[in-house]
This record gives sequence, C-alpha cells and structure tokens, in this order.
Amino acid sequence: MSYCRFSTDGHMCDVYVYEAREGYVTHVANTKQMVPAPKDWWPGITDEEFKLAAAARRTFMEERELVQIGLEHDGATFIDDSPLSCAERLQSLKDKGYQVPQSAIDALLKEAGEA
Repeated sequence: MSYCRFSTDGHMCDVYVYEAREGYVTHVANTKQMVPAPKDWWPGITDEEFKLAAAARRTFMEERELVQIGLEHDGATFIDDSPLSCAERLQSLKDKGYQVPQSAIDALLKEAGEA
C-alpha cells in the first residue's frame, strides 16, 4: 500500500512512501517539475472533457522541464520501523522544503494511533 507517489497532487509530490516487508519506505525525488500539472483531468468530467484533458496532460508530460530539487536529501531512501517514525520523517522532509502531501502524514499518524 502506498501513502503517496511522485504522481500525487498532479505530479507535484517529492516523495514516494509505502509499507514493505522491511518497514515504511520513503524515496525522495532528485528532480521536480517546473510547472504544475494540469488539475482539470480529475474524475467527474464528461468523456469529451476527459479526452481533451488527457491529451493536454500527455503534452505536458512530454514537454515539462525537470530541474534538480537541490535540497539535502535528494535521491535518498529511508526505511522507518513504524508509521509514527515515518510520519515524523515526512514532516521533517516537508519542513526542509520538500513537497509532501499532508494526507500521507495524516494517514500514517492515524495508523500509528490505531496500533
């Protein structure tokens, strides 16, 4: 199960976080996109609107510019032994400037509280 992927929040997430056999794994991206991905391709639109938005998204993905993030943990992988320690790590990465969805932190904290 993943808590977030690089594609989360319209491809604006700097971490990929999931639970694995060895623990809670966090991969930190090396690069990020210069401009936000189109947000208009979410569910709830007509088939024609979806086709247009999907075409716009394909074009964006082909033409986007990637730049180095340039922070301390670019490209790092972390393995934490509990959802609480993973949530704390994500908060720390967020505090350092990485784009980390609050929903991933909240899900891990909720899981820690239920354990």
